[in-house]
Amino acid sequence: ALGFEMDSASQEISRSLTSLGGDGSEGREISRYMHHLFGIPWPDAPFPDLSPETIKDNIWIATRRLYARWAFEKPLVLVFENMHWADGGTVAFLEYLAGFVSDFPVMVLIVSRQQFKPELARRSDVPFSELALSPLSKTAERQLLDHYIRPGAKEEGLIRRLRKFSDGNPLFVEEFLHLLLEEGKLEFSGGKMRLTEDIQDMPLPAGVSAVLGQRIDRLE
Repeated sequence: ALGFEMDSASQEISRSLTSLGGDGSEGREISRYMHHLFGIPWPDAPFPDLSPETIKDNIWIATRRLYARWAFEKPLVLVFENMHWADGGTVAFLEYLAGFVSDFPVMVLIVSRQQFKPELARRSDVPFSELALSPLSKTAERQLLDHYIRPGAKEEGLIRRLRKFSDGNPLFVEEFLHLLLEEGKLEFSGGKMRLTEDIQDMPLPAGVSAVLGQRIDRLE
């Protein structure tokens, strides 16, 4: 949102964060705590005299004020991805934003697996809708595989095995195809993948975790 990447030089990040403030005292306060959030020194910062809890609260307030400024200019969408892996602080910050959502033109989009259920979903003052995505249908799964894999007798055997073990999970399909590419068992031909050896003796990992584990094991 501020025009820099997480691996940008600290001077570039500092320039972007400083531009948040302008000449107003609230803007300078936002810049001060955003600098602290990114680990960049701020002149005459009072942080050594503040408790960690106070610093955390002030960072939250500064972030909310920044969001409010953006929402005042135009409607704002805040996206929280992979919230099933979120730590307690991130979950608590999301709950802190719940009241803010009711006061400004803001939509919070939470992407997670089914086991994550935010407390704000149970609040009567926060409009909340849930969209649950089911596994791919057999037809959609076939379309996905046909998109990646070229037609052929050996390839049809691979498709049958993938459909047997995937349970409609597109991530399993895509990660397993990546694994076969890395192992040299698949190669690109005419914009699609084709097998370089027979599929019959090829072990198939059981589940996404096993596929990712094998891909990680291949790293240097």
